[in-house]
Amino acid sequence: MGLVCAPLLVVYTFHKLAFVIVANDLYKLVLMNENSICKNMTNFTMMSDNDDTDVGLATKPKTKTEKPKMYKVLLLNDDFTPMEFVVHVLERYFGIGSEQAYGLMMQVHQKGMAIVGVFSHDVAETKVMQVMELAKKHQHPLQCTMEKE
Repeated sequence: MGLVCAPLLVVYTFHKLAFVIVANDLYKLVLMNENSICKNMTNFTMMSDNDDTDVGLATKPKTKTEKPKMYKVLLLNDDFTPMEFVVHVLERYFGIGSEQAYGLMMQVHQKGMAIVGVFSHDVAETKVMQVMELAKKHQHPLQCTMEKE
C-alpha cells in the first residue's frame, strides 16, 4: 500500500512497518500502527496518536565521485602510411580541423609520434580501435596507442 504525503515523498506500509522514500537522499524506516499519519513534511517526521511509534532516520552516504583516469591517444610514425590518410584519420575520429590535423600529422612525421587527444579509458580505447581498424582496412601500418596520462 502506498500513500503520497508530499511532493517527492512516498510512504509504503507493510504490516506495521513503513518505509519512507524521499528524493533528496533522506530515508526513514518507521515502526507504526494503523493510526500513524504523516505530518510536518518539511522536517520529514512521522507522528502518531500514541507513543508506539519508533522513528529512525538515516542519510544516504555521500560518495565523492572521482574524476576518471585519463589516457593519451598517440599516433606513431611509419614510413608507409600516406600523410593524407593520417590527416583523414585525425579529422574523422578526433574531430580536428584540417589545418590542425596537418600540423599533428607533420609532428608525427618529424618527431615519430604525437598526442592526438586525451580521453577517459573507454573513449580512448574506442578511438584506438577505430583508427587501427581503418588502417588495417586500407592496408596501412599506421599504429595508434594509448597510455595513462
